[in-house]
Formats: sequence, C-alpha cells, structure tokens
Amino acid sequence: MVQPPIYFPFMDAIKNQNKSVNHSPLIRNDNGKHIEYEIDYAQLDASINTNTKLFLLSNPHNPVGKMYNKDQLTKLANPS
Repeated sequence: MVQPPIYFPFMDAIKNQNKSVNHSPLIRNDNGKHIEYEIDYAQLDASINTNTKLFLLSNPHNPVGKMYNKDQLTKLANPS
C-alpha cells in the first residue's frame, strides 16, 4: 500500500518484485497560499484487505515533505 503522490522509485521497487500495488492517495488541500497533504484515514482503512502485506510509509513524506506527528503515526499503526 502506498499513498500517492509518491517518490516514483518506490513504485518501481515494488513492481520489480512482481508485486501488485494498492493506492490510498493523500488528500490535497490548496488554500491559495500553500498546499498541504493529509491522510484520508477512511480511504486507507477501506483499502486494507487480506492481500495487504506492506504499508510503505515515507516520513518525512517524499515528495510532499509532510512530517507526521505522534498522533498521526499512532493512528496509522492502529487502523480501524
């Protein structure tokens, strides 16, 4: 599982191992002054299934530069 936008070599590394990739895109928020990306926890939870073997977490996120805080990391570690 990856969260696009994502550093494209991560995708290549997965595909080079003949594995399929499931996406749970980040939510893009543009207020006109700056752009922020947030985790869509509902989409992420819905995307996890019995075939999900790996969640690739880039922190700080590459390429968007998002740094996840303790609460966000805890929520990621404990999906619904």
